[in-house]
Amino acid sequence: MIKSIQDISMHQRVMIKNKSDQVIDYIMNWLKSGDLKVGDKLPSERKLSEMLGVSLLTVNKAMSRLEDTAVLSRTAGRGTHVACLPRPDAIAVICDIVHINRREYPSYVDLMIKELLKSAKNAKMIPHFWIGRGKHSEDFLDSLGFNSAAWDNIKGVIAIAWKDGLEDALDERKIPLVRICTKHESRNALMLDYKALGRIAAKRILDDNPEFIHMIYNDDIAKREYNNPIDSFLEELRQHKFNLNNLMLIPSSVDHKAGYAIGESIGPQAKHIIFTDENISAGFAAWQREHKQYAGVAKRIITHATSGIDLGLPSSYDKLQFKTDEICNKAFKMLDDIFAAPWQPTQRSVFIEPVLKPDHN
Repeated sequence: MIKSIQDISMHQRVMIKNKSDQVIDYIMNWLKSGDLKVGDKLPSERKLSEMLGVSLLTVNKAMSRLEDTAVLSRTAGRGTHVACLPRPDAIAVICDIVHINRREYPSYVDLMIKELLKSAKNAKMIPHFWIGRGKHSEDFLDSLGFNSAAWDNIKGVIAIAWKDGLEDALDERKIPLVRICTKHESRNALMLDYKALGRIAAKRILDDNPEFIHMIYNDDIAKREYNNPIDSFLEELRQHKFNLNNLMLIPSSVDHKAGYAIGESIGPQAKHIIFTDENISAGFAAWQREHKQYAGVAKRIITHATSGIDLGLPSSYDKLQFKTDEICNKAFKMLDDIFAAPWQPTQRSVFIEPVLKPDHN
């Protein structure tokens, strides 16, 4: 084990100065040499910065990346220890923390990680989680450390939210990528079919021959040029000759407070309501619970939902659920199918439709 800065040549120190990717290379090679084993404690970050001739910030950045992949474990007061040795057949699971780890989505992130771990075990694959950081593509890709030795053991990637450039960066390394996504058509993708959500919701609510419909949608959905549930919803209404003058489209931010405010606005009179996001409908449900005098006003409420997440939605709501376990299992199956063929940038997109719960038919 290296004890001091004298154990590293000047050439090595110059080569890795201020480059966290090369600090990762050094740690990974140290692990592969057998000098570090699972449970061993690493020198402090300050000591490593002195040993390697780099800044403390650079070492901290490298350690954070290795912690994301579960190679290292850092505990306040106990230091940094080796959690597991790098495997030659690992799968990287990339999460864009800026995109999905916002305050209203922690339950979703936790659920996806849990289900991906189960699916990886079923597929006999070893997952390492990489948390992408940075609002801009360049910063996001840099945070993943593609030029470091940590990626030498990665044979495939599953991405939950990503930035432009990720696919190209992986193509250069000939590492296949499967995306779990909603907004953009791409190759090797599991697309959550929001157009199907719009169609199914429309057919369901038209069964009641409603006089008036309220559709509450999250702001970013209306901006989509692709996979837009509002477009498919309107198309279905037109096909059934529904008078669009009797439809009110209401934009909303994605949180309970906004849903509660929607309740204050339309709750006393709205009979047929559709929500494109469960966080909004959960706020509306909270308003209903506090205003029982309006119980029975709404004849049908349909909402987007995610299986495995309990937001307190009433059983009376029709829920268009995307089944998280199915999504994760299919992601690993798609990756396995790609491994079975010679590597090439092929197109294997699959659309996953939501399931209507309860299905009264």
